[in-house]
Amino acid sequence: MNDTLHLTGRGIKELKCLEPYVNLLAIHLTANVISSLDGLHSLRKLRSLHVAHNNLTNLKGIENLTELRFLDASSNIGMNSIDALASHGSIEVLLCGNNKSLRCIEALSTCPCLTAIDCRDCGISGTAKNESERMLSVICSSSCLASLNLNGNPIMAQISEPFRIFCISKARALQNLNEIPVLLKERRISEAYMLRGGRDAAQEEKRKIHEEEEREREEQWAWFHELIETKKEAV
Repeated sequence: MNDTLHLTGRGIKELKCLEPYVNLLAIHLTANVISSLDGLHSLRKLRSLHVAHNNLTNLKGIENLTELRFLDASSNIGMNSIDALASHGSIEVLLCGNNKSLRCIEALSTCPCLTAIDCRDCGISGTAKNESERMLSVICSSSCLASLNLNGNPIMAQISEPFRIFCISKARALQNLNEIPVLLKERRISEAYMLRGGRDAAQEEKRKIHEEEEREREEQWAWFHELIETKKEAV
């Protein structure tokens, strides 16, 4: 039996009669009118689930999908909760963007394998500055998180520190933030800002980085010059 089922754009309203497909690894249900994921309980081997562009308001029904690695639940009308993902032990990639009613993603902090979160253009926010900072801190605390996209969310403007600096200093494994790579230089400056004294510490770290780069350029030039002289002597 094929391990992938394609049911995109079929006008499906309910998930039913999936019991014969117990060996499915991936199912594509994008662009239907599904309002509940309750019918997925028999797909225990499922690794990839595509349910973007449906009518989901939450993710209830995936709790028993213990092999699930990839979930695309973007662009669902009325999606306001992803709490069903709390403590999910296998999810690695979550695409949940363009869900304007989604305000809290704190449940993701309990997903130990999560490496990529894309929740762009949602309504993610806290009711107060300290709540926003706490939510962002717990999300970024994951030791596996390598990619985070929160572009277009109110929370970006609700914290007291610069957004990129805040996230990079908290997420030690982060390699990409809002579709922009996190370079070692930026990480050093961000950590100096947050951990060693704000703008002054960041400026000092920038100065150190500049000096290191200058020394490296001088060493490379000296090596090149020595190589040229050696070649001349050999002629």
